[in-house]
Order: sequence, then structure tokens, then C-alpha cells
Amino acid sequence: MEKQHSDSVISIENDSFSVGVNKTGGEICSFYSKKSDVEYIWSGDPKVWASTAPVLFPIIGVLKDGFFLYKGKKYYLPKHGFIRNSECLVLESKSINSIHLSLVSNNETKEIYPFDFKFDLIFVLSENTLEVKHHVENLSDERPLLFSLGGHPALKCPFSEKHSYEDYFIDFEEQESVNRWSVLEDGTIGSIQKPFLEKDDRINLTHELFKDDALIFKDLKSRKATLKNKLNSHEIEVSFNDFEYLGIWAKTDGDFVCIEPWLGISDSSDSKNRLEEKEGIMSLGPRNKFNASYSIKIKEGDY
Repeated sequence: MEKQHSDSVISIENDSFSVGVNKTGGEICSFYSKKSDVEYIWSGDPKVWASTAPVLFPIIGVLKDGFFLYKGKKYYLPKHGFIRNSECLVLESKSINSIHLSLVSNNETKEIYPFDFKFDLIFVLSENTLEVKHHVENLSDERPLLFSLGGHPALKCPFSEKHSYEDYFIDFEEQESVNRWSVLEDGTIGSIQKPFLEKDDRINLTHELFKDDALIFKDLKSRKATLKNKLNSHEIEVSFNDFEYLGIWAKTDGDFVCIEPWLGISDSSDSKNRLEEKEGIMSLGPRNKFNASYSIKIKEGDY
């Protein structure tokens, strides 16, 4: 079967799968199996949550009081940065199985983020795997580029109307003993850690799990998290070797779950707003380049 996309979506495909990426924001909006006629990405229902897979740059989450300080000046950035809703991404190239989008700093970005950069976003579909590559280049000859980046793919859950949300779980590749960091009402990270997993590799999904916002993990051993169904062998594996943090999130009334690889994190509640001191912020030297990627792999069994 074939899946039809609107003119605002860039499509790539192979014999088994097709992928759609929105021109606005570079969001994955479809990962569709031609064999099983199953869509694996959340629909983006605006009544629940309109996004599908925001690209997070140059910050993750929120800034305390909405701004950061750099060289004595305040800069206001929206939650998760400005790529996610940007209509200025340029299509550098497209083949049958790859898409290359980019954004170069300009006067508009410098009003809220005073750095010279080039951000490249590349999607490559190979067999049953979609790789999402991020390339960041510091275009300045003089000062470091301070940034975070991450993914926010919303995986459809349940995959089938035959199943419920509670039939699914997230499986880590390692036994984990980790705490969950608290998210405060303003979106900053509190100082309280709550024990969450104790020598366990599974998170059973319920909508209630996300009533206090995202599950945020800073020190996982695993670099793979897989959405699985207790009743069949279908699964979605997210691999994130290049990312130090992981968020897991959903709306309490949304039939999806986001597995979010991050390089960076929301401001802490006691942040002094100085960008250089922000937890997880990365510093890229003048004229240097940085690469990070994650992948989404679909493994289909019997329904």
C-alpha cells in the first residue's frame, strides 16, 4: 500500500516503508509500513498535542523565566528552541531514501540567540530503520557556540485498535537503577529525585504515568529503549548512542509516547540563567563541527 502526504510533507521510501517529514520544523510526521498498513508515528491531533517529532535546538525544554544571560544581555527563547516551528529550513537535497534540511543563523535568530551557526538535519531510511542525523557547525572565527540539541519523536501507541495503551511497555537494553527528576509547574527541573527503577529494565505504560510531566533520566546505562507490546512481537527501537539524557513523555489523554534523546536538559529551578553554566550545555569551538544521531527501527511480527 502507499500513503499519501500533503504538499507540506517531504517523502522518502523503500520497498517496505515510507517516511514523511514536515517542511516546517523538520518534524517526522509518518513512518508507515507498506506491508502491514500500520502508521507508527502519532497523528499530531491538535486537540491533544499538535506536534509529532519536534527538533530541539539550541535548547532542551525551558529556560528559567524564559531567558538566558550571555555577555550581560538577556535573550528570550521559546521552549525547545526555534527549529521546531521554523518555516525557514532549506531543502539542501533529497533522494529516494534521504532528506537534507538546513538552517543558517540570520538576523532573526540572532535577536534571540546571538551565535553564528549552521544546523543540518538529515534523514536516511535504510530497510526498516530511520536514522536522524544532526550536524552543528560554529561559523564564528572567535567565540564558542553554546547549544543543546535533541529529538522528540512521538510513537503511536497503541499501534492497533485491538490493543490498549496499557498493553505496551518500554524495554531498556540494560538493567537500570535510576531516579526520576521532578518537573515543576514552570517546566524547570526541581532538586527532588524520586526512586523509579531498581535493577529493572521495563516501564509499563499507563496514561497516569505522565500526570506529573515527563520521566527524565540523567544516568541511564542503556543506549536503546524499545516500545513493545505484551500481546505480540511488534516493536519500535530507539537507539541513542550519542545522547546523554533521555526523556519519556506523553499527554495523559494522548495515544502516543515520546522517547526523547537529549544532549541537554531544562533549566534547574535554582538556575542563575547564565548560558555558560547551564546543565548539559555544549561548547563548540570556533569553526568546529559536531555530529550526533539517533535511529528509529521498526520490527514487525504478527498482530
